[in-house]
Formats: sequence, C-alpha cells, structure tokens
Amino acid sequence: MIFAGAPSPALSAKASCAAPNVPARVIRLVRPVGADRYIEINHKAGTVDVKVYLARDGSVERAAIVYSSGDTFLDGATYDAAVATRYAAEIRSCQPVSGAYIYRTKYLLGAPRSPAPQGAGS
Repeated sequence: MIFAGAPSPALSAKASCAAPNVPARVIRLVRPVGADRYIEINHKAGTVDVKVYLARDGSVERAAIVYSSGDTFLDGATYDAAVATRYAAEIRSCQPVSGAYIYRTKYLLGAPRSPAPQGAGS
C-alpha cells in the first residue's frame, strides 16, 4: 500500500538555525608553554597531534597523543595546551554533539616562533 500523505518530518524539516552544521572549533587558543625556547636551546623539531574528545558543551572529556614528535617535552607541552584550549563542540542539525578535535602543532627549527596549532573536527 502506498501512502500519499504528507512527507516524513525528517525529510521535510528545515534547519531552524543560521548554521545547522558546524565543525568543532577553537574558541580560545592556548599555545604550548616553553616550546619556542626549548626548540631554540635543544634544536628539536617535529609535529604533535593530540586528539581531544569534546562533550556537547565543548568541554574536554579526555585527550590522547595520537602522533608524537618523539620528544617528551614537546609532546607534553602540546598535550597540556590542547587540554587547556577552549573549544566549541560540533553542531549537527542545529544541535551540539560530542565528538573529537585534532590539535596539531608543528615545531620548526629556525622559526621565530612555533606556528599556531592547527586543528580539524572529526
């Protein structure tokens, strides 16, 4: 039997907010403390990725280093900064959802200052 009534609410519903789908993002960035000076003194470089698991309110539930620079100091400084950074949770269909964000920092030798961490919601 085919029902020819109104379409399903899921199909006909339109988002009632200005931005119905927005990836997780940084609201207040915290840089790794002491990393610039450490690189200058120890001639270390590398990339650190920290996966930050966010609650629906954007607070950090937990975090883990998923890609190490191979240097304990740089990994630790990046981890601490990733956890201290303030985030906005991902928005799906106008509702905040829990999820994850990659906080990535690339440390470069000879750079006047390590670049700001980059990130991507996932």
